[in-house]
Amino acid sequence: MTGILNSAITKIIKDAKRATIDFNGLDDVPITDTENDAKNESIDAIRANVLDIDKELRDRVNELTKLYGNRNDLESILLKEIGKEFANKYSKGRIQTLATTETTKIYGKIAKETIKKNKKKSVWRHTGRGAKDRATHKAADGQPINEKRQAFFVGGEWVQYPGDGSPKNAVNCHCILVAE
Repeated sequence: MTGILNSAITKIIKDAKRATIDFNGLDDVPITDTENDAKNESIDAIRANVLDIDKELRDRVNELTKLYGNRNDLESILLKEIGKEFANKYSKGRIQTLATTETTKIYGKIAKETIKKNKKKSVWRHTGRGAKDRATHKAADGQPINEKRQAFFVGGEWVQYPGDGSPKNAVNCHCILVAE
């Protein structure tokens, strides 16, 4: 599972860099440290949120098996009990939200560094691709990066790039950075 995750994130990073370069007409510059950081942070976040379900699930199956081990309908009990507990916690929507958030964070981090290495300024852009527009992200549309802080003031906090910051700013963000 980690191998698949690793190659998926590597592809997202490569796509993020290529998209940033092509979209902004920038030069391909080395940002290896940023790419490695983005990869490691994303793998850790996904593992913490999704992959640890395996251990939690095994532990719960073991508990239920000890409790109901001698019953003929053990399989249906396991499915029913586990289904109730894990359906909400790890629903398709929750996993999609995590994927969107982590992908936005990777794109934001790669874009910021690529734009900076090309000696351009980053500008925050609200895309409107989310289910609902966040007023704070819409208000930040067109905001240039604060040179002193190397960040953007969005939703009452300083964030480095789309997908950064507290959950109210990072989760399900669809914003991008463009070069000025």
